[in-house]
Amino acid sequence: MKRRTIIAALAMFAGSAASANVKLIQVPAACSTVEDIQEMLSVNMATRQAVGKGGNSRGEDLVVLLAGTTGYWALVATMSPTSVCVVASGRNWTNIEAGY
Repeated sequence: MKRRTIIAALAMFAGSAASANVKLIQVPAACSTVEDIQEMLSVNMATRQAVGKGGNSRGEDLVVLLAGTTGYWALVATMSPTSVCVVASGRNWTNIEAGY
C-alpha cells in the first residue's frame, strides 16, 4: 500500500511539472528508501542514468540528477543513510555540451 501511495504521489508531481519549466516540489517531497524511490521513478523512467551529482566536503554524494530516455528527469537528494527524496522532476530533458 505504501508503494502505491508513493507512486501515485510521484505521478501527481510529474503531471504538474510537465506544465512548468521547472517545478520544485514544496512539502511534502516524495521521500522513502532508495528501493521505493527507484520503483516510483520507473513509472516515468524505465531506463535512466545519472547525468550529474553533487557532494559535500567529505566526498559524500548528496544529490543525483537522473535523466530517462523519454526526456523525463528527476533530482534526488540523500536525506539520511536510509532515506532519499525526489526534490524536483520534469520533462523535456536535453543534454548540452560542456563549456556553456
